[in-house]
Parts: sequence; C-alpha cells; structure tokens
Amino acid sequence: MTQRSGILAAGNWIVDHVKLIDTWPSEETLAIISRETQGMGGAPPNVLAGLARLGAKFPLNGAGIVGYDAAGDWILEQCAKLGIDTRLITRTNEGPTSYTEVMNVERTGRRTFFHQPGVNALLGPESIDLASCSARLFHLGYLLLLDRLDRPEKAKVLQRPSSSTTRRVLDLSLRWTRSAKKATGTHALSYRLYHMSTWYFLMNLKPATCSRPKFG
Repeated sequence: MTQRSGILAAGNWIVDHVKLIDTWPSEETLAIISRETQGMGGAPPNVLAGLARLGAKFPLNGAGIVGYDAAGDWILEQCAKLGIDTRLITRTNEGPTSYTEVMNVERTGRRTFFHQPGVNALLGPESIDLASCSARLFHLGYLLLLDRLDRPEKAKVLQRPSSSTTRRVLDLSLRWTRSAKKATGTHALSYRLYHMSTWYFLMNLKPATCSRPKFG
C-alpha cells in the first residue's frame, strides 16, 4: 500500500480584490476607496498557504481550475513561491479565473462580497484525480460554491474507492446563503465526511505538529 503523506486541497481558486472604503453606500451614491490589496482566496489556497507559512514539512498539493489569463498566472506564481504543487490545477480558455471584489468598511470592519465564479463553475468529478495523489488528507471546498459537485451523482467523487485510505475534509463555506441551498442543505452531506471550516482546521494545527500532522 502506498505510504500517504501531506494534503491535497481542491475546489475554489479565487483572486480577492480587497478594497477599504469609508462607508457602505446606498444605491446611486458614492463611497471612497482608500486602499486596495490583492490576495488568493478560496478554500484550497487558504489552507495550503496557511500551512506553508506555518512551515509545513509535508507535501502541499492543489487541485482545481484557473483560466488562461493574468489572474491565473498570478495564482500559479503565488503557489510556486509558497512551494505548493500545482500539477493538478488545470487551465482553460472557457472563462476567466474566479475573483471576488471584497468591500471592507473601514469604520465597522464589515465586509461585503461580489463574487465571479469564473471557471470554478466548471469543476467536476473528472477534475479531481484522487488516484494520482498519495496525500493523507483530501480537503474540498467551498462545496456550496461548486455547483457541479453539489449534486447527488457528482458528490460521489468524495467516496471513490481509490481514495478510501485518504481522510476527507469538507468545507461548506458557511457564509453562503443562496436560499435554495440554505433551506435544503447540500447533497454531499449524505456521505460520512469530516466537516470543519478552513479556519478551524488551520487554527487547530499547531506549528509544532507540522512535521508530522495528525489528521485522524
């Protein structure tokens, strides 16, 4: 049996355009942008970049889809700087790399998100080849933003026999409030998977354990 090590994080690869504004405007009024920053967003980069910065000594693998555009180039460049393996991140001309405009009100700290799914909407079971990766843990998120995977027949990617020795973590993105899914839940929850948020996962992984993580 293959000795498993490290983590494979798959799902949404997003460029966050964060803007600090003086106030949240009502319609047809104006707000002033005082500062702008850019960062990687989405479950896989949040987890993998966090682990890389903690000094993880185990393999960090990413899977997903980005576009053939400047944003896609930038994501792959950031991954290379952090030592994240991107061989399972594919590229396509069928749409733009996903991005989110994050409006952060300076006075209150409250954030509002305008999200463009981009090519993340194309992510399906065929996009995630668990058999080709020897990771000990498979992290998928944000499921409620991955329409092609949040279906009964598609969510079975999480139960493939080839991945039976890999522990799985499912990140739902609890801030997602699309009314239909909020009311009915998500199809993939019918499977026995781990369910923890990205930040809970990171905050409970102490730097001292990075050389030999205990995910079970």
